[in-house]
Amino acid sequence: MHCTNINRILKSLLIGSGLFREEDIRIKWTLIWYVSPHQHVQVRIGDRWINVDIWAHAYGIEFGDYTHGFH
Repeated sequence: MHCTNINRILKSLLIGSGLFREEDIRIKWTLIWYVSPHQHVQVRIGDRWINVDIWAHAYGIEFGDYTHGFH
């Protein structure tokens, strides 16, 4: 599934849980291999913003980080 679709589902689930509001979720863009656009989500937990890249998690990128460059 494309990152944009996964992030839409994630955002819907987070807001639907009642634990997060619209303003607690940011959609962010980056580049993979410096040419391919990629989307990930930042979620506010307390006073911190945490990167959540579900698409990249399958490739070993842990939550708190996101795919960018050659990473």
